[in-house]
Amino acid sequence: MDKMRLSCDVCHKGFVLADIKTEIMEDDITIEHGYIKCPHCGHIYTVYYADIEYRQNISKFTELQDELHRLKGICKSKKHKTADDVKLAYNAENRAREIMDEQKRISNKNKMITAKYKERYEEESVCQK
Repeated sequence: MDKMRLSCDVCHKGFVLADIKTEIMEDDITIEHGYIKCPHCGHIYTVYYADIEYRQNISKFTELQDELHRLKGICKSKKHKTADDVKLAYNAENRAREIMDEQKRISNKNKMITAKYKERYEEESVCQK
């Protein structure tokens, strides 16, 4: 997979995304800050803030993703020759839609969690290195 090329909003120089760095917040060790840093000017871009709920959401999202892959296999593998095959495929497709909706809800929750902590921490520097 190709590495992602980014352009810094501050110095306008390009760089390749190498990895996401993390740090633990000093005032609450349950919160992790994931970020990338411009190698030219040092500007920091927040990728996420993860608290306990965020990490639980990621775990649930991953479980749902595994179930979704299994269901897609059912939908693709069945020849739909019998009424039971058609019913199984139909149920799998409906469940797959439910899973994708739940994943959207989880993703939105995690965006809200990150926004909450970004508002709290971006004004001040209270991170451990």
